[in-house]
Amino acid sequence: KLKAMELLNGKAKELFIKWICLKYGGSFYYQFLELIPIYQNALIIDWLDSVGYNIHTDNLYYSFYFKIRAEEFEEIITFGESFKSRQESTAEAIKKAVELINESNGK
Repeated sequence: KLKAMELLNGKAKELFIKWICLKYGGSFYYQFLELIPIYQNALIIDWLDSVGYNIHTDNLYYSFYFKIRAEEFEEIITFGESFKSRQESTAEAIKKAVELINESNGK
């Protein structure tokens, strides 16, 4: 299983670190690194919400799917892949949102 910080890269990682330090204080970043992945993911999703990327995971027929509502694009981006767990679906949604942020250079 990937630690949440392994899901972040490029401009998105830079923006996330800046956000978490401003919101919780600079020393919290080091505490964040020690959290288990499910809690790290929750904080990353909180940050994604704050920059206009809302992640939603659905359970349909015992498989998980995710959707990202990107305010920048004013649309819902749906990904139809099937995942075995909500955690796997959430991790893939974070990766896709990071990709979208990096493609837009954080704008």
